[in-house]
Amino acid sequence: MIRLSLRSLLVLVAACAVAIASFRHASDGWRTTMVSLAIVVFLVTAIMSLVDRGPRRSWLAPFLLPTLAALASACAPAPDVRGQLAAAAVFAQDRCYHLIHHDTYAYQACIVGLLRDEAKPTPKRLGIEYFGWAGAQNSARVGMRGADAAAYEFLQRFRATQKLLGIDDRTLCGSIPGDCDARIARMRQMEAAPPPVRDPQDEERAAADGHRD
Repeated sequence: MIRLSLRSLLVLVAACAVAIASFRHASDGWRTTMVSLAIVVFLVTAIMSLVDRGPRRSWLAPFLLPTLAALASACAPAPDVRGQLAAAAVFAQDRCYHLIHHDTYAYQACIVGLLRDEAKPTPKRLGIEYFGWAGAQNSARVGMRGADAAAYEFLQRFRATQKLLGIDDRTLCGSIPGDCDARIARMRQMEAAPPPVRDPQDEERAAADGHRD
């Protein structure tokens, strides 16, 4: 049987607490490291529990379930993040979406105005940026002038915030009702394509509407 001193146990608990707390604002590198470590611990524990016939087996098997639960928790966004994303999308829709039916530039300026009030990379900001892209992308399909460029701009914006927050495409897409498979495919298609060429008149119109940060 393995014996741990009180000091070793306190160090282990402190390390686990720091690792878990860090997931709230984890970088991609840290999140990847911790998830990889959890996978390694889980696999080693599973193998040892099957192979070992000694006294260690009695505590290895019960250790599997907590390790698996921690791994699942690390890989899945917290439920409140999904709610914040959806609430932010509704917020942007209520304030800006009516504009896109008549003027893409006014819609773009409205979304960017909301983003000025949410400067930090939060789920709310990501939800607003993602709705900005979804709205502009829908208008681009019907040929609204300036919609392609607006969709591309919001794509760059939300991708940067999404990377910082470590939120996957499926979770983000779920913040807006609709066909997520088609929307994610369209998003990746836009990323693979060259940036749209902006007409000089569009640039002048965008500047006049003040949509740039």
